[in-house]
Amino acid sequence: MFEQQVADGLTQPSNAALGIAIPSEVPDWMVEAAEAQESDPALDPALDPALDRVVEEMALGWVTTEAYAEADRCAAAAAVMPPGAESARLIEQIRTRGLSEQGRVDFALACERLAAWASARQLPAVVDHIGRDVEADRSGNERRFLDQACWFTELQVSLNLSETALASRLAMARALTGRLSDTYSAFLAGELSYMHVRAIVETLDEVGDDHAAVAQERILSRASGKTISELRRLARNTVDRIDAEAAARRHARASKERSVERWSEPDGVAALTVRGPAPDVEAIWAALTVLAGPRESDDPRRIGARRFDAVLGLCLAAVAPRDQAQASAQPTSPSTPVQAQIVIDLATLLELADNPCELRGYGTVPAGVARGWLQQADTWRRLVTDPVQGHLLDFGPVARFAPPKLRRFIAVRDQTCTFPQCHQPARRCDLDHDPPWRPDGEGGTASAEQMAALCRRHHRFKTHGDWSVERRADGDTVWRSPTGRRFTTLAPPVLSDP
Repeated sequence: MFEQQVADGLTQPSNAALGIAIPSEVPDWMVEAAEAQESDPALDPALDPALDRVVEEMALGWVTTEAYAEADRCAAAAAVMPPGAESARLIEQIRTRGLSEQGRVDFALACERLAAWASARQLPAVVDHIGRDVEADRSGNERRFLDQACWFTELQVSLNLSETALASRLAMARALTGRLSDTYSAFLAGELSYMHVRAIVETLDEVGDDHAAVAQERILSRASGKTISELRRLARNTVDRIDAEAAARRHARASKERSVERWSEPDGVAALTVRGPAPDVEAIWAALTVLAGPRESDDPRRIGARRFDAVLGLCLAAVAPRDQAQASAQPTSPSTPVQAQIVIDLATLLELADNPCELRGYGTVPAGVARGWLQQADTWRRLVTDPVQGHLLDFGPVARFAPPKLRRFIAVRDQTCTFPQCHQPARRCDLDHDPPWRPDGEGGTASAEQMAALCRRHHRFKTHGDWSVERRADGDTVWRSPTGRRFTTLAPPVLSDP
């Protein structure tokens, strides 16, 4: 393992212990990484020196034991080098206890990229073992069918997977080694995790080859920095925009498959799932949120528990004797109206175009479906947008809640908490002042320009933690983490980009 030499509290591994071959020239990946840090303003300059020092030492031929002595420097190098055998050997030799906060983040990123690479490397072997064609027709080729079944079962037992899990992995492997080869390349490079890739493959599964190629290109161009749920929504919205007619057919078919299902879980708990048309599910969810109400100071229940109790109360009241039901039922006509938001561009609203629309909290829906929903003026709020830029043109006459006008505007503009990868709806967020409000009038003011939506958790990060934020004139927000990393949240158009 290590040749341990302790100097200034650092463990210094030798080149042999690191198990890496030191090149005489600077490798391309290291030069590209250094250039990327210089050219990308989103990267923190504080991250440059460690990497620049490694590049300089390699260029001058100074790479000795000291070049990789510091654990943080090893982690920084592993995080940017192509995942594979060399990065695995470097990761293996890093002593995680010696990492700083920044080094631990680099180390976690390096491990994540290596895991993606390993998962991607497995898939071609899975396809080669079972076959690149779909399962053979038993009636047409009995021998081929039996061989495939045997090969499939052998792999299933060896990997300790269920038949369903292996079938899903096989379908993913066939897609990635076939028409979605660009997605596979990103997977192999560690740019996408297994679950990110799975979201893309599953979304494009029912899409024709021509449309899949276009959708794949658009999805990959915007996939960087997205969570799994964000990427799945992006993929679904992209597919719906590329093939609107197919999206309408899928919507019509899926709307007929309404269901309520239950199953048992451990510890005396069971689960109930409601599946149906998105607007109906959104209406149910909004109604339960209203019935759950704000939490009282002496109420220990969280919002999820209050929603459950609201469902239980409604159901028990529905089957109870009339006098008992009247005494115990929860109010069915709350003072806060239950409504949802449909985002539609002006041309589509006027039936001059059939561009996909958006149901807030769900995603894209076909134009004809959205126009039909908007006929229910007492239920929906329309948000009319510019079809080119997606900017808000009309807020609609019906409000979901009745907060101050400014709060309503910011909730529609920001859509969610403006912290990176947070999806808490803006209507349930705090309004954060930047600069902070001060009672002497010297701080921020209550204006759209100086206020933004932040959920309570991330509001505390900014106010009491070591996170800071810069809000740009174009609406983007740039967050700086405690270790100096920068994350940008782009200002969302009211209607998703095509």
